[in-house]
Order: sequence, then structure tokens, then C-alpha cells
Amino acid sequence: MKKLIAFILLLPTVATFGQIQNEKGRIILDTKDTITGVLSMYNDLDLRVFYLDENNVKQSCALDCVDEIILDNGKAFVSIPDPDNNTGEIFVYKIITGDKINLYGRNVMGEKLLYLVKDGKSYTLKNETKEFTRGNDRFMVKDNAYVSTLKMLMIDRPDLYHEIDQTRFSVNGIEHTLSLYNTVQTDNRKTTPLKAEKKSFMPGWQVYAQYDNYGSDIHANTVEEYSYGFSAGIQMAFTRNGRHNLKFNAGHSSFDMKTQKQGPTLYYNYYYTEKFTGIWLSYAFTFFMTQKTEIYLQAKLLQFGSLKTTNKSDLSDVKTEMYGSPLFSPGVGINFKPIKRVSVFGELNSLLNINAMPLNFSVGVKFELNPTVIK
Repeated sequence: MKKLIAFILLLPTVATFGQIQNEKGRIILDTKDTITGVLSMYNDLDLRVFYLDENNVKQSCALDCVDEIILDNGKAFVSIPDPDNNTGEIFVYKIITGDKINLYGRNVMGEKLLYLVKDGKSYTLKNETKEFTRGNDRFMVKDNAYVSTLKMLMIDRPDLYHEIDQTRFSVNGIEHTLSLYNTVQTDNRKTTPLKAEKKSFMPGWQVYAQYDNYGSDIHANTVEEYSYGFSAGIQMAFTRNGRHNLKFNAGHSSFDMKTQKQGPTLYYNYYYTEKFTGIWLSYAFTFFMTQKTEIYLQAKLLQFGSLKTTNKSDLSDVKTEMYGSPLFSPGVGINFKPIKRVSVFGELNSLLNINAMPLNFSVGVKFELNPTVIK
């Protein structure tokens, strides 16, 4: 379990998150001309946005020519003044807009940054970790600098200072505070918060079938001869960026094995086969994504099924049992989409079992039932 937690926590550190990843939408240029297609920004420091035109030809345009990008899922991107460069601009996505202060977000090398814009000027919300010492002890604490930034921008609302002190450094927490500040005054002096639009989320689903080649069995023992399997399953992208996935698959595997057993006087070679029919649960994280290619890390987390062991020297010597166990079996894979909705993939499995490399691999095909959708 400790290995699994460490694996999941380390995954985001190798990722390069893109702002837009193969999503339908439209680009509104400074000239007010509109380009419609499948849009991508491959990394967050790109100065161009890429799109597929009506002839499925890849094109691009410079961000300094773009007024706004609006995706079909409702997410919108605009340029705001760069708070770290008085003459520059950065490309961000809208989170909340109000009469007084707007909140924007931006992904930079896997880190989500938050910005406020008031009266045409931008400010970065920060909550950095600082180190200080007391005697021989060393401490790491958050500086909560975003609290001071919020108070400075809301200096005309000292009644909200207590609320600001309680604000968590998260999109939801800051949204709530801004909704209290961005209010509409009515004749009877009551205020109505301007709430951010909440978008519903629909996960993406894919089905797949694959051939599995084995260098080791389900117990991680090295196989003696050619061992193989076939399986099929369904994959669910459960986050908005489509990078975190759960895979549920079922299949049949055959292992040709050898071990040594002790006889009355000597050890002898015992040859047997294992037939496993069951289900697996895996987690996959895509750390590289373009319009056609994905590279991902994955780990099998659970296996359960029927295990049939047969003595090859005596076929009547058969043992059948139910077998199940949690596990941590990491792998790496690449997925390539040659045509719309259809992709082929290859995976190296059981990376911790060095003796069985590179025989533990899978190849297969996927079909996209529906992409990840935000409404």
C-alpha cells in the first residue's frame, strides 16, 4: 500500500499539463474572425494554439492574434496582463467573472496557478512553503500570502476580512469569497452574490481488447515456456483533464511453468500449467498527451478469479481454487490514434519483475465511446 500511495503521489511531478487537449471549440481572433475545429495547446508555455481544419489538416495561429478561445464544453480562455511582466500577457482560463474582480487559472508544468484581475491589473495568488528554524528544530509552513492579496483588493469591504482569513487556498474557497465581494446592490441595500457557473462533469469511456504475453505468472514466478492471455475491458477517465483513468478488464491467461520438488531421495523438476480466468482493476495516468499520441504509467491494483493448476506429467492431477489479491504491479504504455475514436496501444507490464523483462507486454486496440465532457 505504501508503494501504491507513493506511485500515485509522484505521478503529477512527471507530467506536463496542457491547457487544451484535443477538444472541440472555436478561436475568436482579434479581427473577430472565427476558426472552428479540434484545438490543442501541447504545453502551457506554447505561444501558439493548434487546430484541425475542416479538411483535417493541422494548422496553428499565434496567441497574440487571439481574442478568446471558447471550447464546446463551456471553458473559455483569454489573455490578461502578466503580473510578473508589465509589458507582457499570459493566456488563462476563466473561472469566475464578476462586476469587480475576476478569477482566472493557468496550468504551468503541472501546477495550477490562480490570478485575480481588478481594474485591468493582474495579481498572482500565492501560498508558498517557507522554512524557518527555532532552536534546533526546522519547520515548513505555508505563508498564506494570498490572504494579504485578497484583503488588499477588497480594502473597500473590511466586513469581509474575517471571511478572507477563513478562505482556503482552493478554487472553491476563493470562488466563495469572491461571490461575497462581487455583489449587486439593490435599492433596499440588500446584496445578492454573483455565483460562478457550476459545470457538471461526465467521465469519458473507452472499451478495449488486448493480447497479453507473459514472462511471469500471477505469483510473479518466471515462466518456463511461451505463456499468453487475452482480455477485454472498459476504461473510465474520471477527471476533467482526462489524464486519470481506471481500467476494469476480464480475461483468460495460460502459464507454462516449472519448479523443483523434493522426492524420496532427490529433487526433481515438476512441470505444470496454470490457467487463470478472472478480473483486474488498474489505475493509469497519462503524463504526455497530443492529438494522436498518449504515453502513460499504470499499475494493477487488484486481481480476482479462478486458478486451475495441472500437472503436465499427470493430466488427472488438477487443482482448482479461487484466487484474489491486492497488488502493485507498475507498467508503462503508449497509445496511438490513427483514426477518430480508434487507437492502438502497447504496454510493458510488471516493471518490478526485472527477470521477466521484456516478455511481460500487451498490445491491443481501443474504441472511444465518448470523450470526457464538462457541461
